[in-house]
Amino acid sequence: LEPAAAETLRRRIGRLTVVSRSAFPDVECDRFGSDFREVGRLVGRFLLTEGAASSMYIDLPGEGRAARRSGCEEVLGASGVDPDAVIVSVESADDLESVVAARAERVKAIAVSNDCAAVTVMLALSRLGRAPGRDVSVLGQGNYPFARRIRPALSTIDPCGYDVGRRAMEALMQRLSKQRMSAPEETLIAPRVVARDTARVGF
Repeated sequence: LEPAAAETLRRRIGRLTVVSRSAFPDVECDRFGSDFREVGRLVGRFLLTEGAASSMYIDLPGEGRAARRSGCEEVLGASGVDPDAVIVSVESADDLESVVAARAERVKAIAVSNDCAAVTVMLALSRLGRAPGRDVSVLGQGNYPFARRIRPALSTIDPCGYDVGRRAMEALMQRLSKQRMSAPEETLIAPRVVARDTARVGF
């Protein structure tokens, strides 16, 4: 937030009870969010399991991007793998097909930073004669409803947004009823791997 916006927010909130999913500098409130760094760690473990030398992580803009990349770099680096050789930053979904085509012949596993882009990657692989889930493992992020409905069904990492919302509402009700009187806290909800057809993951 811009300083002026943060000041306006502080002034208007006053003594109201606030539970937030986003971080507001200098505003004291409970915050609940997805643990995006752990999402990145799960991506890193997936790539190592599949063989980092023949894998890549397509990193696109989105919520928690820096934390996800940092978690992935942490896991890869701890195993002696150069993250820059595996992580490919892509600023526009329009570039996905060319990125996939450049490595299609040698890649055996692709992790993508959101499910929508993962579907684009799957289509690109199919056009290149590489079958997702058979020739190339594909792992998305988000666990959107369509991920289980497409064929092959998309394996993905669920950031557990539903749980974030549920925990936030529980905290809000506890604050309003005076059952929760402790200082405001930040709570990160752990993600989970959802294994389907495109990647047989489990760690």
